Amino acid sequence: MITGTWDRFWAACVLWLAIIVMLEFMRRLPTNRLSWWVIHGPVVAWSAVALLPWFIALRSGFWQVPSQPLDTVPLSLPATYGFSLLALIGLAVGIAPFALMGRRTELGELVRARIDIVPTKAFLAIALLFAVYVISLPSLSDLRAVAAPSGINLYSGTNGSFLSLSIVVLAGMAIGYLASRHVLSWVGIVLFLALLVVTLGSAHRYLILILILSYLILRRPNRRVASSPTQGLVLLILCAVTVWLIGFSGLGQLSIFRSGASASTPSVYTQRTLQSFDVISSAEYLLESGVQPGQLHGASYLALPDELIPRFLLGPRATPPAVAVEEGELGEKVGASAPLWIEGVLNLGAVGDVLSMIVVAGSWGLFLRKATSSHSELGRAVATLGPVWILFAYQALSRILLTATIDLFVSIIIGLLLWNWIHVEEDVSTAMSVSEPHAVKRHRDLVGRGARARPL
Repeated sequence: MITGTWDRFWAACVLWLAIIVMLEFMRRLPTNRLSWWVIHGPVVAWSAVALLPWFIALRSGFWQVPSQPLDTVPLSLPATYGFSLLALIGLAVGIAPFALMGRRTELGELVRARIDIVPTKAFLAIALLFAVYVISLPSLSDLRAVAAPSGINLYSGTNGSFLSLSIVVLAGMAIGYLASRHVLSWVGIVLFLALLVVTLGSAHRYLILILILSYLILRRPNRRVASSPTQGLVLLILCAVTVWLIGFSGLGQLSIFRSGASASTPSVYTQRTLQSFDVISSAEYLLESGVQPGQLHGASYLALPDELIPRFLLGPRATPPAVAVEEGELGEKVGASAPLWIEGVLNLGAVGDVLSMIVVAGSWGLFLRKATSSHSELGRAVATLGPVWILFAYQALSRILLTATIDLFVSIIIGLLLWNWIHVEEDVSTAMSVSEPHAVKRHRDLVGRGARARPL
């Protein structure tokens, strides 16, 4: 029986690695296999939600609960350890069929065509999103504030969803821009850096990481391509910022900067960094404080249809059941901060844990399998983002509220649709594996026709 603090952690790591190896073996069986990021995405995201904060907590020696400064949770995670592993198994089961089936058609990697942005459409799209953002602010003074005033949560009211929507949609457009260009223009660099600043001022620290890591992933810094000194400088700065944010408690320093709290020791920064992306301690505190698995009896899923209907049609509604349970134990300031699989645990216990993650991973595989096999503009844009989707999977798995997950992905899709609307592409083939053979065949046909037509 596993009883030690580190023993539980290493056992979870071994299971995670075993699942990675198993899925990779299955992925390599078909001739038309899917990309590694499609098959391993949910499992990799789970490690960022569960293993990474757990490791930091074990190294620092403490695990403090957000909004509960006097309370800590056990480092060995006795209450949520089994549920976390069940969630990992559910993700593996949900994605495994797609490791065997692969693509519906052999398309290969998408070609990144040269992009020309239509200025009028781009102006209308960005102006509309900016107007939505400004109108949703409680006051214009918050537009230039780096942090919200003490005691005020900009995202707690009805307009909060529009604030989040506008920022996430802009992020989707920015990532679509990064994925679709070989060389960034001055305008693209300025817009991207400006969006980073706006995102920081909007308390979406996770989007800052997504935008920075998206740039690094999509620009492929290890690839030997010609680049301007300006883009090299931008790449160097973002690499340094990423190391600072993740490796040296940069997220914690941002948190303290925004909250106005003082930090006298490095351990405070470490704890703030842990709280910036930790959701396991909230779930552990819930179950340790007396919340019972399955106590909601599926109430969250029964209430989901009402949650998806816009508020202006039904008016104010009650707090979702799972969020009400969490706020009752952790307080209103914490929000939906437990991992997504805990909602299945609260509703249906261990069965809900596994089933909900099977549905999540299955939806992930179905969505991206269709995107990588699609000839549509939206499908191509979705597939072009590639490994960046793992970052969104991390954000999805770190939320207890299912509607928040839906809002996130819907916002990204809206952003990609707007991106497709504001640009035009050159007429190039949509896939490497299709365009190259056809190009060779066409060249041979033309040579053959020329030889036949050449007079003797």
